Amino acid sequence: MKNKIPVIVLASLILIAAVVYLIKTQKFSKKELSNFAIKDTSLVTKIFLANKSGSGSVVLEKQPDNYWKVNNKYRVRKDAINNILSTLASLKVKAPVGRASFNNIVKELASTATKVEVYNNSNLIKTIYVGGPTMDYNGTYMMIEGSSKPYIVEIPGFEGYLSTRFFTEEEQWKDSKIFYTKFKELQKVVMQDISNPANSFQVELKPLATDKEKREVTLSNFPQTQKLVSFDTVQVNSYLQNLINIHYEFQALSIRESKKDSALKKPLANIFVYTINQKRKISLFAVPAGGTKQDFAGNDIEYDVDKLYACFDDNLKDFYICQYFVFDKVTVPIETFIKNKKSIVNK
Repeated sequence: MKNKIPVIVLASLILIAAVVYLIKTQKFSKKELSNFAIKDTSLVTKIFLANKSGSGSVVLEKQPDNYWKVNNKYRVRKDAINNILSTLASLKVKAPVGRASFNNIVKELASTATKVEVYNNSNLIKTIYVGGPTMDYNGTYMMIEGSSKPYIVEIPGFEGYLSTRFFTEEEQWKDSKIFYTKFKELQKVVMQDISNPANSFQVELKPLATDKEKREVTLSNFPQTQKLVSFDTVQVNSYLQNLINIHYEFQALSIRESKKDSALKKPLANIFVYTINQKRKISLFAVPAGGTKQDFAGNDIEYDVDKLYACFDDNLKDFYICQYFVFDKVTVPIETFIKNKKSIVNK
């Protein structure tokens, strides 16, 4: 009997230790499974988003030069990637999901949530299921993979819901900026006005022999390339800055082939941009109105006066919608830069 007492005590101690371990493990697990935020987003190198309702999936990957690409094809919009990273860093549990709605929210997350996998290189940091908004639209239902509990999640100080920040359409992630170059990398720009060739011009930038930090700017008509004796260099520099910061509006994904053919018959301009590393070409075309717009007199307008089409690098399969309001700044006539209209070219 005496020998059995230590055994019982030992067994009891082991059992107590096991219970304490399980309790501690459970608490730790619960804490982790409600910790949605990824505090150090500088470690994030890849984000995979897939919507369970079938609206698509995207892979966002950080490149060596610190910009991001979507599906290994296009540059990602800076505002969009910054937005999702700052969101991931700021997530905080507002409240657990109540018993009354618990089962419905779990089912909803299982069927319609957006799966968000966050990686550091090949290491999975966290997987979050992002659902819809709460009834008051001031919280978002979310759940961490491996958890049995969904939560209402928020960003402290922000009023609204977060679902819309985790979109899965490739087109929405694409950066609409056309040129990824710095001003100092520009070497030559040609603006060829097809509808009015006399407006065409060429700008060249060459390092000065006496000061490599500064560059000589020359302006010529095109295609004759006769240099102008006098022109406004401030206007030229302003033009070049506008050009390298220009954006299209969106890609025309559902354009009919007949409308494409009509547009190709009405070319407006070509812009060629030469840099240290590459050559880029923008081709601009009129957008057929097709009887959908009228002038002030009620007459049908043949071509849209607000929008135009753009294609890049002779890829005539992909059309992009642009605004005249934006592109009028980079299709200006050569006269824009001329100071003395009497002395145009150096003969």
